[in-house]
Amino acid sequence: MTLVRRLLRLIFKLLFYAALLILLLMIGWTVLEIGAVHHRQQQSVGTMEARRTSYAATATALAQDDSELRLESRPRTVLLQQISATHTPQPTPPPDPEAAAERQPVDLPALYLPPNPAPGLALEGTAVPTRVPPIPREYELVNIALLGGDDELSDSGFLHTDTMIIASLNAETGTAAMLSLPRDLFVYIPHGAMGRLNLAFGIGENINWDPDGGFGLLRQTLFYNFGINVHYYARV
Repeated sequence: MTLVRRLLRLIFKLLFYAALLILLLMIGWTVLEIGAVHHRQQQSVGTMEARRTSYAATATALAQDDSELRLESRPRTVLLQQISATHTPQPTPPPDPEAAAERQPVDLPALYLPPNPAPGLALEGTAVPTRVPPIPREYELVNIALLGGDDELSDSGFLHTDTMIIASLNAETGTAAMLSLPRDLFVYIPHGAMGRLNLAFGIGENINWDPDGGFGLLRQTLFYNFGINVHYYARV
């Protein structure tokens, strides 16, 4: 009986010390993990601060003195638009037939159209829409896509154009109009898939879309889904 009691006491002691050792190991592991997480956070903060500093250095508006901001027209920053001294919107003047006859037509790049998808095709669980008829051009227009990408602020390795504005310049009246496109519009991308509109440029860049890479695929995506022929682009 005494031997059994001694054996039980020994087993309880071993279990107690084993539990204590496990507890100490867990505390040590937790401390190491907290230190590693803190180190990663410090590295992330440093990286983001460096990116923000780089972005601020390339963003003119962020570095501009508020005292220099004015509302009047500045020829170096205003394109095909003059703002009156009273800042009152003026009606669009009718085109001058004589001036239009003397002006040389704008030489715009041609648009390549890929084949239409098969009728009734469904991709990503969504039926592919049919091609939108082109919007008729009553004036001589130059359409420019203004794009804002996240490639300097993201580690994903993929470019998203979350800002997409179509600037339409009227060469006959000297006026401009702008249309902002939501980034999450679910559209048909002519490389053969349904997806968000802000993915088209990045996909074109990654697969070396021919012609014109990322802009070429975005241009065909806009034409297919909206009937807008975009001729040029600018990306920041």
